[in-house]
Amino acid sequence: MNKLSSELLNNCTLKNCCVDELVILPPEGDVGFEEYYDYKAEMIKDAKNIFSPAEENKLMLAYPKSDSRERYVFEKFFESPNIVARNRDFEGCFAIDISAYIGKTDDEYFDKLMSYMHSNPNIVFLLFMYSDNKNEIENMYSFLFRYDEIRMLSIPLPNAKALTEYTVACIKEFCPDTEDGVEEYLLKFFSDMESGYDLADYLVRYLKYADFKGDLQTVKEATDKADDAWNTHTGFGYY
Repeated sequence: MNKLSSELLNNCTLKNCCVDELVILPPEGDVGFEEYYDYKAEMIKDAKNIFSPAEENKLMLAYPKSDSRERYVFEKFFESPNIVARNRDFEGCFAIDISAYIGKTDDEYFDKLMSYMHSNPNIVFLLFMYSDNKNEIENMYSFLFRYDEIRMLSIPLPNAKALTEYTVACIKEFCPDTEDGVEEYLLKFFSDMESGYDLADYLVRYLKYADFKGDLQTVKEATDKADDAWNTHTGFGYY
């Protein structure tokens, strides 16, 4: 079951997949960004007629914080694409988390990233940041657009219907038949929660290892466990 909407996938075509992008993600919750990254990387390969393996044409890293104490951390960052491409020119998709530079676009190290992007037009950059602050988002995009023809898109948290359809589809892979009321119960549960696909994946894992036989009671037990996990912030989420 795909986590990405058809609308989002239709926005990434052979004609425009090589455009640099800034993707805005919610601060918490899996919205399928890794799937979008994989999809875009494959489209870039097709658009550029690249025949080397996929793993040599995609890379996802967080841009190091300017106060990083690790020696040579920035040198390692900028060397990484060529290492992934086995010392050939990297021409694929380089996804970079720039969240550490929200409100810090005047930092000298962020300027180094801009210079690197300008010097490597053969690379397709997929910048992303976690924020729900309109001013932060607008300021970042305005700054980036001064340097690059970059488009911006947001991937919001999935709604209850999308989460329910995804969960039910995943459950059916190991339990084809469920009791009446399971889907309706999940829809109500997701309607009361603000979450991403990480919550749905948790429920699916719980049911799979609980030897789920399709009964509503086990689904209720799974949602009770999920309630406890999310409400106590035990580390679930997409980061």
